[in-house]
Amino acid sequence: MTSVSTPSTGSAPAQALAAGLTMRTATEQDVDAIITQDAWAFPNNTSYAALKTVPNPLDFDRTWLIEDENQVAAMHSSFAFRKFPVPGTTLPVSGLTMVGVHPQYRRRGILRAMIETHFADCRRKGEAVSALFAAEPTIYGRFGYGPASQDVRIKIPRGAALKPVEGSEELTVRIETRSKELHANLIDTVHFQAGQLVGNTGLNRPGWVGRETEALKDRWHCGIDLEGGREPQRIVVVERDGKPVAYGTFRRSLTWQPTGPTGTVEVTETAALDPAAAHRLWSTLINFDLSSVVIPYMLATDDPIINLLVNNREVNQTIVDNMWVRIIDLPTALAGRQYSADLDIVIEVTDRDITENAGRWRISAQAFGGPSGTAKPVIERSTEPAQITLDISHLGAVYLGAGSLTAFAGAGSVTAADPRALAQASASFAWPNAPVATWMF
Repeated sequence: MTSVSTPSTGSAPAQALAAGLTMRTATEQDVDAIITQDAWAFPNNTSYAALKTVPNPLDFDRTWLIEDENQVAAMHSSFAFRKFPVPGTTLPVSGLTMVGVHPQYRRRGILRAMIETHFADCRRKGEAVSALFAAEPTIYGRFGYGPASQDVRIKIPRGAALKPVEGSEELTVRIETRSKELHANLIDTVHFQAGQLVGNTGLNRPGWVGRETEALKDRWHCGIDLEGGREPQRIVVVERDGKPVAYGTFRRSLTWQPTGPTGTVEVTETAALDPAAAHRLWSTLINFDLSSVVIPYMLATDDPIINLLVNNREVNQTIVDNMWVRIIDLPTALAGRQYSADLDIVIEVTDRDITENAGRWRISAQAFGGPSGTAKPVIERSTEPAQITLDISHLGAVYLGAGSLTAFAGAGSVTAADPRALAQASASFAWPNAPVATWMF
């Protein structure tokens, strides 16, 4: 257990805690306090007793509590993702989670103290990037995070017409009650493979992070429903010659109207290894008896279902922010991904919280790792005039391959002395497969 009162990122001034507050890492004896604080920060109607039945996904050594003599005032934790997908490869990334302040302790600088502690943790652990899901999108931009991926929320009417895909009818389908014993390894394996080679394109999907730790796997596969009102968790498994090539987890709910049954199919996660598998999976999910609408959760903006639909206007597409990314160690982060076009530019970065990132940097990279696919980008300090000037949050926003530096320039938040360099950088940072995380950590 570690106890501190003034966390620091190294070069940035530490945010001192208010008198009477201290910060320390958690222990197994703090489970009750963690559940209680989380309920204060994120109100819900689930009973405390029910919350205690769910496996704890947190690493106590990465969980920090701020408290006074009476109670926990705030907390945050993080997940150690060792193989977080970034464009063309993977990188150790810290998944920041459960950031919350008890309402009695707001406006005391606690959030800044927690963020600075998190940044320092990342640097000590060699995690060059931090990623999170933002409960409120106005909070994290001021700490250098940028919205780095999006997901699409849709409502698919039952029986929506799909375009044919050769080979899909040859695949077999199993529809079962989901269980950890029968399906955990299947889900983890297919999910990993689906993110590595998206639709047989040979390119990965940035942000497609798996449940890497055993604690996260226990939580994800536990099967406990804290919301109620729906059937047990189910799963569709698509197989080719007995080998799983796609799955979709779902729950149905049903109400009876004067006109008959109205059913909803809530799809919690899907993964498919190729177009035929995706077609067979979605053909099954959108054709359950007694259902009227299928509501998938957190799909990539280029998920196969978007292009499989004959009429994609009928699905009420809504785009929302998915993960936010913060560059912690700029040279390591930028050298730790691939780029979609040759790149040789000088950028000037502002970063008020981690001053080691600030200044001019030369980025030299070959498209997709060059002819061998293994050529490493070179990121080094530069004294040459900057062609692009931007904040660290804008680098975070484009780091996974979404967003556009050109769009930021059009909004006045990125400046370019050389329009050609701006176009080159925008093309290079983009990635052919849209980034997304399929689950919220």
